[in-house]
Amino acid sequence: MYAAVAEVLDFFDTNRARLEEAVAAVPVDLHARRPGAEQWSVAEILAHLAIVERRVLQLLISSIEAAASAGLAPEAETILPVVPTVNVARLVDRSRRVATSEASMPPADADARHAMRDLAETRTELRRLLLEFAGQALSTVVVPNPVLGPVNVYQSVVFLAAHEARHTQQIHEARASLVPHAP
Repeated sequence: MYAAVAEVLDFFDTNRARLEEAVAAVPVDLHARRPGAEQWSVAEILAHLAIVERRVLQLLISSIEAAASAGLAPEAETILPVVPTVNVARLVDRSRRVATSEASMPPADADARHAMRDLAETRTELRRLLLEFAGQALSTVVVPNPVLGPVNVYQSVVFLAAHEARHTQQIHEARASLVPHAP
């Protein structure tokens, strides 16, 4: 596997595993309960993640396919490591409130199991996309990101992983409120 693809997928998979562990630590019967009036439930957090990941995936698919149609060259420059090119600490920092766009708002009737299934599907599709175009100049395919500005394909995957890490922390916070004496 091409090194940049392996790096970003490993980072993404590591953060996904942490998300899954955080979700599993919250009793299922509490997934739909909001820990506070202005806070999302675990189900809403997961639905938000699924919406954002689907939107980013669709953008990556269309951008990569357009670049491939125009004659995407092989990856020429040394682009490793990729993860440090994104300020992950800033993205994960929950002391800074970030307002989500209307298009990324979770539905009021969010379902955690459905959202986890959607997240699994987008992960599979993202992996397939990156492996299909591994070795091609994905570092030259630039897409807009509402938080980071223009980023390349690899940085978009790092963003998704950091976005999941941010919301994994939010799930831990929700658990602490919903199950205050849990270990």
